[in-house]
Amino acid sequence: MIRRALIFSLMLAISTHLYAKESFMDFALQAKKTQITQVKPKTLIKPYSPYANRDILALRKNWIVIFFFSSSCPHCRVFAPVMAKFLKDYGFDYRDYTLDAMPLPSFKDPLPVNRKLIQAFFGQEPVHYPAVFIINKNTLSGIPISVGELTYPELMHRFLQVAHILESKNANV
Repeated sequence: MIRRALIFSLMLAISTHLYAKESFMDFALQAKKTQITQVKPKTLIKPYSPYANRDILALRKNWIVIFFFSSSCPHCRVFAPVMAKFLKDYGFDYRDYTLDAMPLPSFKDPLPVNRKLIQAFFGQEPVHYPAVFIINKNTLSGIPISVGELTYPELMHRFLQVAHILESKNANV
């Protein structure tokens, strides 16, 4: 669990670095700040507070959610209803991609993946799923949200972390 949290923190820090095009020192500081064990107090907003809803809803304007899954994956089968509820609750535009060409009950009409798409999201790394990313509608830059099964509050917390990082970067522009 700690390893997954550290991997996510590193992915979030790297993607935030790529999105913001900041210096290496800023990148290193951001990586340290986004570690799950060292979350800024602002990201500790209770998941069901009006502020959390507002911050997550603000992402809808410029970001699309990308969800990768496999119907044969037990973690995907558990996480898919959570993801579907989250997408419905917040009204995000989304694209769902299946890695085995089969749907799940919560995602009945997924898009197939191709090598170019996998390369764009996962690079040379092995593909792990379920995986959630957000893509900026204007710049097409992407930020990983999660890899693996999450609960609804954990998913909200990840979206809040990203929303607050993006908010602080926009405030510094």
